[in-house]
Amino acid sequence: MNNLAPLSLLLSLMLVAPAAVASASVLQQLTDMVESMRNTNFEGVYVHVRGDVIETMEVVHASDGRHEFERLTSLTGEKREVLRDDDTCRCTWPDQRMVIKGYFLGARAKISAERFSNPGLLQENYQIVSAGYDRVAGRDCKLIALVPKDALRYGYKLCLDQDHGLMLRMSVFNEEGVVVEHNFFTTLTVYDEPLPVSAYASRIDTDDFDVVGGEMAIRGETTAPPTWTIDPLPKGYELKDYLQRVNPITQNQFEHYAYTDGLATVSVFVEKVGEGEHPLPKMRMSHAMNTQTRFVDGYRVTVIGEAPQRVVELFCKNARPISGY
Repeated sequence: MNNLAPLSLLLSLMLVAPAAVASASVLQQLTDMVESMRNTNFEGVYVHVRGDVIETMEVVHASDGRHEFERLTSLTGEKREVLRDDDTCRCTWPDQRMVIKGYFLGARAKISAERFSNPGLLQENYQIVSAGYDRVAGRDCKLIALVPKDALRYGYKLCLDQDHGLMLRMSVFNEEGVVVEHNFFTTLTVYDEPLPVSAYASRIDTDDFDVVGGEMAIRGETTAPPTWTIDPLPKGYELKDYLQRVNPITQNQFEHYAYTDGLATVSVFVEKVGEGEHPLPKMRMSHAMNTQTRFVDGYRVTVIGEAPQRVVELFCKNARPISGY
């Protein structure tokens, strides 16, 4: 990224209005938004746009004050339903008569705003600024931009509902200030009263479906320490979570490492593979989400991240076994 790129990104993120350096009130708005997305009962239609791919989901979100519950039902593309209970997911594909369930790192969808839960930490890698006002899903909202301080991460622009603080829209910008992803509500209804279980329960009879996954996977804090590391780590990123689970297709055990800079998340999967594995696949880029794979001494390392491609490549290149394992 050349020296003008950060300026280009800053101008793109703040295009709608002059912005000021983040104040305590702006940081508080982010904190309030995370709590609102976690504790508010709402339903609506949510659209995810990445390149020429458009996905539309019906969303029902509920909270009992301690746990989150969510049902997402696809309105476009392949039929699917996702039920979430905190970090436990049950994903159903009715046409394939298949269910995959278990604990997943990062199970909270983009809708949850969980990635913005530590604004103070975000300031280490992003300039956080107020960027004016807009209107989404018929609701007035405040714009906040998160501008990366270097080329190792993307930029974000959020629109927060003025009445409830909910995140109505999130746009992602690449290193050149070009939008690579939009996530936004087209309709939204907020409920003051608790939602009944029936509001977010499954609508699909799965009695005779194939079920993959079974019980929750082993979580990192309850098992042996990680056996791989990223050395050196790209600046600003740190290990957030770790777990071990079994690949339902190959039945091989693999490790899942989740790294974050406080906002962006990069997942690293390490799986021991057999002799007949295919050669190293070519690098694949998909707008905001990038991937990279390589083989190391009988292990397949796969990196998937919402980060610039060169950052994903660094994670993949720098993955190595910890000495002694």
